[in-house]
Order: sequence, then structure tokens, then C-alpha cells
Amino acid sequence: MCGAPIIMAGMKLLYTAFDAYPGHKGAQAHIRSNLFAAKENGYRATLLCLGTSGSFRDPESSAAVHACALNEENLLRRSEAFGRFVSSKADTMIDDPPDIIHFRDIWSGIPLLGHSISRKGRTVFEVNGLPSVELPARFPRLARNSSFIRRLRAMEDECLKLSDRVISISARTTRYLTERGCEPGKISFVPNSTAWTSIDGDPEIPQCIAASISGADKVILYTGTLAAWQGIPTLVNALAHLKHRQDFLLVVIASNRRNMSRLRRYIAARGLAQRTIIHDRLSHPAALSLYGQAYACVAPLARGPRNELQGCCPLKIIEAMASGTPVVASDLPVIREIIDDGVDGMLTVPDSPRSLAHALEALMDDRPMRTRLASAARDKARRVFTARLYSERLGTLYASLLGGNGNAVFDR
Repeated sequence: MCGAPIIMAGMKLLYTAFDAYPGHKGAQAHIRSNLFAAKENGYRATLLCLGTSGSFRDPESSAAVHACALNEENLLRRSEAFGRFVSSKADTMIDDPPDIIHFRDIWSGIPLLGHSISRKGRTVFEVNGLPSVELPARFPRLARNSSFIRRLRAMEDECLKLSDRVISISARTTRYLTERGCEPGKISFVPNSTAWTSIDGDPEIPQCIAASISGADKVILYTGTLAAWQGIPTLVNALAHLKHRQDFLLVVIASNRRNMSRLRRYIAARGLAQRTIIHDRLSHPAALSLYGQAYACVAPLARGPRNELQGCCPLKIIEAMASGTPVVASDLPVIREIIDDGVDGMLTVPDSPRSLAHALEALMDDRPMRTRLASAARDKARRVFTARLYSERLGTLYASLLGGNGNAVFDR
């Protein structure tokens, strides 16, 4: 069990992320949690990230943020440019290096591990998803480019080998990393947490959504990207099996507009256009508020290496549970780490519209079961996946690297 945060007053943290900040996706919520954890544990944090805001002071965590604006569409050239940006910023820290260098991507990890500041501080590689697995899921043609995948794996292996500590966010991820040859003793299990933003959220949901859900009996909510591995077709086809019902409304909150037109056509072809609202880029507080108004949240993750092999832990599931909303999700190893089927959520056969339709209909027809699942989900999230516990775990990890007290490896 973790105690109070270990305050390391005056210590400096460099945190890097190949993601835009601030923003609307789970990655940005996770970055925000790390910045708050740094503040809670007494670190002066600097974040290097993507974005168009330049240099600014994060108003919530007081971290110094330096965002790199990249107009390059090609992912490889963009990642290389970000690496050069990180390296140039590290050059300015040589005389006053950070005590902890925490990176969540190989694009900044490689230049940082080769920089002189890494010999003066301790390095932490946070693994949320590895590019050799993530990128083929996003761009299937890359799977056929074996030389490129080998290059990515070599970069990942170097980060795993040279970092002082590796953060894993799920037991499945830990298993995958050890299978990749990472020393088990350097892996620290630090699961995702609920957001530092108030879980009650901001009541100001866009009017186009608020007006529609006010008259809806049961809102079925999906939030996230529209990538193939998210399994959106399974959800749409499941609801097509239930379109004889008049008591549900599907609300899709997409984190970007990619594939949105294609999704609209897909929904219309299945006769659900009048039963669906699609909106993009809802603010994080508004999304949390919407979770609380949904009858159920759905995470219909598809089978495949991205979801099964490396075990990414979906933050949206934890946030929905903390909002007191039952989650219906695919029965995958990483999801079973979060949800106990029939106790605090429902698990369905991945890629099976009929299985998902059966679970949703059972939930819609049984309000007492919905109430029971919601209560158990809220209790678990606020007991196991709290921002405070996340801060304590991360603080203990940092302190152990700097010679403080604490065991940095956390078991369930």
C-alpha cells in the first residue's frame, strides 16, 4: 500500500511526449495526470511536447511547457524533427540538468538517452504503446515493411535496455515487455488513473448534444478515435440488431475528424442515422460530464496485436467507471484487469455484434442490474484507480531512483 506523496522539494523533472498538449484525447489526460503528480511530489516539471502554443506555464500544474509546432505530415519526418527539438532543449539544460528524465515515446527517448544530461539524471521510459505494434494498427501497409518494423523494434529495445526504469500500465504490458527481453526488475507497474479534473465535470455540454440527450431514455456512449482497432463497426452493427427498439440514442464523441464521414455513411447504411449523434473534440471536463449522463459506455475493442499483445489500458473505461456509468467492453486480457464481468461491468466477445447487442439489450432491459453495476464500477474506480494513488506510486518510483525510500514495483 502506498502512503503519502514523497516530497522531493527542489528536484527537477523533464517529461517528454510525442503528443499535442493540451488536447482532447486520453494521451493528454494522462500527460495532465503526470504533471499533477510531479507537482504533488514537489518536482519542478518541464514538459516538451507537440502543439502550437509555443512556451507557456501550464495553469493547472504550474509546469513549464514547450510545444513544438510541426507542419510535417509524414510521421517519420515529424518524429525525427521532434527528436531534434528535444535534443536542442536538452542542450540548454546541461548546466542545470533534470534529476528525473521521463519520456513516453522512443522519438524523444533515443536522443535523451544519448545526451549528456541522462548521465546526470535518472531515466524513466513510460510504455503506453510501442510504435512497432501501434503503427501497423493505424497504417496496415506498414506491417508489410519489415525493415521499418525492425528499425522501430531496435529503437524500442534500446530504450528498454538503457532506461533506469520502465513504467508499465498493465499486467499484460508487463508480460509483453519481459517477452521482449526487458529485465523484470526494472519494470514498475503504475496503472492509469482517473483524471485530476473534477469527475463531476463541466456541465456545459454543446447544445446540439444536450438537446438530443435530454429526451433520450438511454444514451449509449462511445468516446475515442475512429481507428479500426477501436471496433466501431462492431458497435454500429450491434445496435443495428436493436433498431426495433425506440429507447436508445448512440452518441459518438470522436477525438478527431479522421474517418468521420466514412462512419456517417456506415451508420446511415444500417438505418441508424436518426438514432446517432457524432461530435468531435469535446473538452475533457465536458466529456466527464457526459459520461455521467450516459446509460452505458461502450469500448468494443477489436482483436489484434495492438489490443491483445501489448495490452494498452484504455483511460476512458476508468473514467466512465468513476462517473458511475456501466461499461460494456470487449473481453480482452487488459480489459479483464479492469472489469470483473457481471460485477462492475460487462464483457463481450470481441468483433461479435451479436454478443455486444445481447449485452446492451440485457442492460437496457434491467435497470436494477444497471444500478448495481454502476455502483460497483464507481466504487472500484475511486478505490483502485484514483489520481491520488497514481501520484503516490509515481512519487515513490521517482524517490527510489534518487535514493529515497519506497519500493517502485507495485503488484496488484
